[in-house]
Amino acid sequence: MIVRSTAVHKCDLRFVNDNHRQATAALVATSFKRKFKDSQTIYTPSDIMRYVKHNFGLTIHYSKAWKAREVALLSIGGSAEEAYYILPAYCYGFEHMNPGTKTHIQTNENNHFVYLFMAVGACIRGFRSSMPPVIAVDATNLKSKYKGVMFVANAFNGNRNIYPLAFGIGDLETDASSHWFFTELHEAIGECPNLVIISDRKISIENVWNKVFPTTQHGICFYHMKGNMKRTCKFKKHDQILMHFEQAVLLNILNRQGYISGLELSPEVCKDAASGSLIVEIINLLVK
Repeated sequence: MIVRSTAVHKCDLRFVNDNHRQATAALVATSFKRKFKDSQTIYTPSDIMRYVKHNFGLTIHYSKAWKAREVALLSIGGSAEEAYYILPAYCYGFEHMNPGTKTHIQTNENNHFVYLFMAVGACIRGFRSSMPPVIAVDATNLKSKYKGVMFVANAFNGNRNIYPLAFGIGDLETDASSHWFFTELHEAIGECPNLVIISDRKISIENVWNKVFPTTQHGICFYHMKGNMKRTCKFKKHDQILMHFEQAVLLNILNRQGYISGLELSPEVCKDAASGSLIVEIINLLVK
């Protein structure tokens, strides 16, 4: 029977650590898994470390938090290998349940995945019947296990809201992958009179778009171009050259749409427009 307790802890600190063998990665994953299901937030290992510290008073290593995150994601969505394996069945079911949908999986000689294209039938019909003939194309890097890039083709409805049209998955943003995506996009939407394709200044897109859409006009995204100006030329946010550039672009748009054809512009505005147009040409050379 214990009759007295000494409150002073005398264990050598060299033998005290925060590994917490009972707090395994699987146990942490089980307690944290519901957050992955109930939220669209992307939780990082650092978030899991803070969660364990706040809820259980334990300090776990970053490596254990990372492993717990992987275990939780695996238990919810399965492995990447399983997802690739069922991809053909998914595309078949997607086309069957959505009439007019176009999907295509490209494989190599070893039957390994290379490209994927997907365009929902309702989106294709809506674009052909009701949308202005303008498509913005861009690509973004994927951060999954096997990396790659995702191509996105969007249109714009009458309220200038984004209208998703087609998606593609490739290994890299190269001429070959861009050409494949534009070919599949052309087969999905067919010939569109007065079509305009807008993109950033990626060389791979500039090299292939006119081969697949020979009668289409190509424009550079103003947002990307302005960003390239600021990065390449080290401009500040309120530099006069950026203001002239914006004025020149605005006047060009208004003139093309016929809004200023019957107006008399002041000499100051004309001077700004001329200066801005010259600046645009110079900047085009700088950012190439």
